[in-house]
Amino acid sequence: MGLRGVIRSGMIFIPYLAGVASLLVGCLLTFASAVLARESRSLLIGEGISEKTGREIRDLVEDVSDGAEVKRVYSNYRGPDEVLLVLIVGFPSGLETDEITARIGRIREKIKERYPKIAHIMIQPE
Repeated sequence: MGLRGVIRSGMIFIPYLAGVASLLVGCLLTFASAVLARESRSLLIGEGISEKTGREIRDLVEDVSDGAEVKRVYSNYRGPDEVLLVLIVGFPSGLETDEITARIGRIREKIKERYPKIAHIMIQPE
């Protein structure tokens, strides 16, 4: 585009066409950089699992562990096929540590069984 503008401005003796062509090239590059920045934003700040998957995980946890309530779900893609999942889970009061540990183990197994891309699961009881 810029080369054509320079050549045509020389051929028809209108020098400002080279400047117009340069401005058009600048606008095209600005548009391309805006599109690339928008697309790569998730790579820069970290992309998590979808809201739908988060809701499904909440439901799965609450089904597997009677009385447990998921307070927060944090996630981050660590690679194309590797997800880090952090759950803050409220368990019913009065449970022994062994029971909480067993429930966490069942939750972890069910999540890995249903979502094989979730490689790392951290469950923090509250």
